[in-house]
Amino acid sequence: MNGHFVVMYSGNMGVVHEFPTILSAARALQNRRDVMFLFVGEGARKRWLIDEVRRERLENIRFCPYQPLGSLSESLGAADMHLISMKNNVEGLLVPSKLYGILAAGRPTVLVGPEHNEVARTLTDSRCGWVVPPGRPEALADRIETLLVRPDVARAMGMRARRHYEAACSRERGTSEVADIIEAAGRRR
Repeated sequence: MNGHFVVMYSGNMGVVHEFPTILSAARALQNRRDVMFLFVGEGARKRWLIDEVRRERLENIRFCPYQPLGSLSESLGAADMHLISMKNNVEGLLVPSKLYGILAAGRPTVLVGPEHNEVARTLTDSRCGWVVPPGRPEALADRIETLLVRPDVARAMGMRARRHYEAACSRERGTSEVADIIEAAGRRR
């Protein structure tokens, strides 16, 4: 995006997502003219986010509406890294499905949220992203800068993300697993 390192949050901007940490990281990186935060989507907290960005005069944040499903892969592929967020108090109640599209796009991801959940395990086990606890904007800014100055690390994480998607999350894999379950149920009859 115009020569920027794009940090994308794509999807629902809801009440269960952790945005103050992301905004504080954007504030910390505001002097980096090569970093752009892009929020794509809608949701109950979007108006609050826009108001906060205006109030704080954060010039490194942009907003776009939801993208049509047919262009989702292009939208997700436009990012250099992705953000997923969730508040600590929703651990065990929320599994952000955006992870699978991000993995398919082959991009590194940072979860701003609790360390013990499916998304955190996937990012950590497949080595395609990191987890930053809510309230640690300096850690998020550090992860962004690491990927910015180490494109080899970003590329390797993205490749591992895509490999994990193909091995564990692809439509072919899911279809095969469902077929196996149906066949097993039929044999038990």
